[in-house]
Amino acid sequence: MPKKTGTEYREKNRVRLKRYYERQTASGKRRISALLSGDIYNLIMNEKNKTGASISDIVEAAVIAKLQVRKPKSENRTKKLPPTSKNIDVGPYKTTIDFPISTQMDLFNQDNPDLIPDFTNQIMGTHERDKILVKVAEAMPGRHNSKARLNLLNQKGVPVNTRSSQYGGKWDRKKFTDNLRLAQKRLKAN
Repeated sequence: MPKKTGTEYREKNRVRLKRYYERQTASGKRRISALLSGDIYNLIMNEKNKTGASISDIVEAAVIAKLQVRKPKSENRTKKLPPTSKNIDVGPYKTTIDFPISTQMDLFNQDNPDLIPDFTNQIMGTHERDKILVKVAEAMPGRHNSKARLNLLNQKGVPVNTRSSQYGGKWDRKKFTDNLRLAQKRLKAN
């Protein structure tokens, strides 16, 4: 019996996959391709290992659960809605995918600038300023909050430079993003 070449194996695989996709299409399924974050991929793999279900079944169940939650309730309907992905055991991974994006702004109320204390005319160390920059960035994420971040830092007297000879100046977008990147790096190193 002659040895099979790689080309023959690849051709047999193509034929086998074609038959498989034809059977799946005949049963009403559609093929998609998607890129997922590492956290979501790990959630799916944990669920697959735990339950033995296919990735297709896990994604389908999650999508159905999420979309059924969004359907408007009729007034006479008293059934409990199906569980959402918040009930899935995520193991060591923690994601914010289950929470709506609008809740990020709940950390900072525009009318309540008490996110940070007033530092006007006070000497501040680099470590303290780094913590404040990270806290403000987490409470007010995204480009749409850049003016609010800058106004808050300028109103509360947070210095752009912590050296006494260079104390002063106003925050702008470039100064904030540059200092935030360095602050995160310094805090991570400690």
